[in-house]
Amino acid sequence: MNKPRRTRGKSASAPSYQLHKSSGRAVVRINGKDHYLGKHGTKESQQRYKQALADHWNPPGINEKMMLSSPRGSDVLIASLVVAYGKKAINKHGEYSEEWKYQIKPVLSAFRDSYGDMMACDFGPIRFENFRQQLAARGLCRQVIKRKSNYVVKMFELGKNMEMIPAELWWRLKGLGPVEANIKPRKKRRAVPLDIVRKTQEELTPVLSDMVEFHRLVGARPTEVCTIRPCDIDRSGDVWIYSPAKHKTEHHGHSRKIAIGPQAQAVLLPYLSRDRQAFCFTPQEAYEQHYARRHRNRKTPLEEGNSPRPRKPKTFKPRYNKDSYRRAVNRAASRAFPIPKEIDDLPERIKAWEFTYVWSPNQLRKSAAMTVRKEADLETAQVVLGHASKKTTEQFYAEVIDERAVEFARKFG
Repeated sequence: MNKPRRTRGKSASAPSYQLHKSSGRAVVRINGKDHYLGKHGTKESQQRYKQALADHWNPPGINEKMMLSSPRGSDVLIASLVVAYGKKAINKHGEYSEEWKYQIKPVLSAFRDSYGDMMACDFGPIRFENFRQQLAARGLCRQVIKRKSNYVVKMFELGKNMEMIPAELWWRLKGLGPVEANIKPRKKRRAVPLDIVRKTQEELTPVLSDMVEFHRLVGARPTEVCTIRPCDIDRSGDVWIYSPAKHKTEHHGHSRKIAIGPQAQAVLLPYLSRDRQAFCFTPQEAYEQHYARRHRNRKTPLEEGNSPRPRKPKTFKPRYNKDSYRRAVNRAASRAFPIPKEIDDLPERIKAWEFTYVWSPNQLRKSAAMTVRKEADLETAQVVLGHASKKTTEQFYAEVIDERAVEFARKFG
């Protein structure tokens, strides 16, 4: 294969469509990287060549319809739909958002790997059901499969709106019923007992311990605890009102107000003296506290052994996210409740032990929810937890309903 000229922009000549002699495939070299397009001379390889040039020349933010659409919907590759929907998702959520990195991007990557070389018109409900069965084979629960499948449906909806695919194709995928498979039931979120929380807090740094205490008192979502800032809190009344800058149901037009009572105010007050735009709970502060604790507990003299601080400087993110917060709590719970030696070689008993003692921050929300439901009515619980539907709130309290049924049977049954 002759080495093509390097191109430095749209004004230069286009990278050429060439034959890779040893394999018989078509290839184009862009910025020094070879892109194989399939069998040389075929219509599909020509289409992929045009797509590769379009992806190379058009910078992010350009109109996806101009870049990816073609005169006939039957000539559109599924890979084109993936690119278009990916750019729309990045514009909406941000390239570094948790929604894009951990939810949408993995689904699009898996879908492109399986069907990216296929024409969109050749994809239908049968292949869509096969994709959902692949997700079910990975052991995912029904709710997760539904969420991941919805990203694919939204991708085809975007193609329909941009006139890249026939509207009929989107309707056929949207009309597919629930996934049919032997799917494991979704694990019920359980409340965590207060004594387990207290013992875990002993293993946390003061910053993380205060996060857990504040979380337990207000019953917010983990992300809402991680993103709290002084500027988001209205302190004009005896009960403070926290309005998160972003929240889970914001895209549905719902507002979110979190009431902060006296106990939670006392926990939060030391963190409100910093810059109003700064996050209250920061990883850097927790890191400093961690090394200060290690220094206090040091047994080796300072003139011997390693230095009390790492030599290499460390960079920090401005705040925790729900995953780093969860990992910190999980590790602390594992230290607070080590696996007993008598069961360290019994996998089933280890799993039961970890289920009982190794907990996650979202369980604090369940604990707060159970307290609210026992002390107040369902409508109050709905407002406190920020649920848009009473049905969601009712699903939180199956255990409360069960306890009431047992109590009734004890007295009158």
